[in-house]
Amino acid sequence: MIVGIVVGILTTFIGGSALSWSQSKEAQLVFEDNETLPIQNKDQSTAIYHVTFLNVGSKEAEDVTCVVSLPNASVSNHNVSCPASMMRVEEKKEDYLSENFKIFNPGEKVQISVLANSKTTLPVRPEVSFRGKGVTGISNRNQSTRQSEAGTVSAYVNAYLPTLIVPILISLGFSMYSIYNFFAKRIAYFFGKNQIEIEVMDNSRIKIRVLKGFAQPKEWMSLKSGDKHEPTGLSFNDLLALGNGTHHILTK
Repeated sequence: MIVGIVVGILTTFIGGSALSWSQSKEAQLVFEDNETLPIQNKDQSTAIYHVTFLNVGSKEAEDVTCVVSLPNASVSNHNVSCPASMMRVEEKKEDYLSENFKIFNPGEKVQISVLANSKTTLPVRPEVSFRGKGVTGISNRNQSTRQSEAGTVSAYVNAYLPTLIVPILISLGFSMYSIYNFFAKRIAYFFGKNQIEIEVMDNSRIKIRVLKGFAQPKEWMSLKSGDKHEPTGLSFNDLLALGNGTHHILTK
């Protein structure tokens, strides 16, 4: 029982620490795409979209691709703003623009602006994709939701963790006391300053008397299965296990 409790506590602590450490050392890709109000002419809709891509984590992301797409529209012009040290490969088609970066370091930012035209009404936001090796970017709107959910989970953990730990610690304390009591009695059989003598009649009856210590009468007492020897605090089974002869024990 005690081993299970200790293993459970250690597993929870180590697992939580490992998860916390791994989450603190990872790339986190986030993009910001504010709403744009398209300009509607007689036969054409025009809009300029600005999308910002960021790595807000604590580890670099590899093979990162930023895509701004406007289905059924034409990207007539664009601009990419990023640190000069960020090597990029560009791919542009009629309705989308893609920028690939070999390395996207923590704290780095890329802004892509596109001018789009369409014969139909343009959306207030473009379609955005932000992906790296082993990581997918999310909108800053979703990031706020996730942070809120994480805060809720954290609040529940902080509120209920004490109610979980206290019973475990109480149970652990009782278990440790039981183990101590178990071994203390058995060590006392050999090193205690008090003496008793046992005579086993059969597996259901024994006779016991105090030889030294215990402020109790020295006469023989008869015990049967299920009884307890009050002067020593030992059960019938404990005494039966000792067997015939003289034994040293502690006071109860």
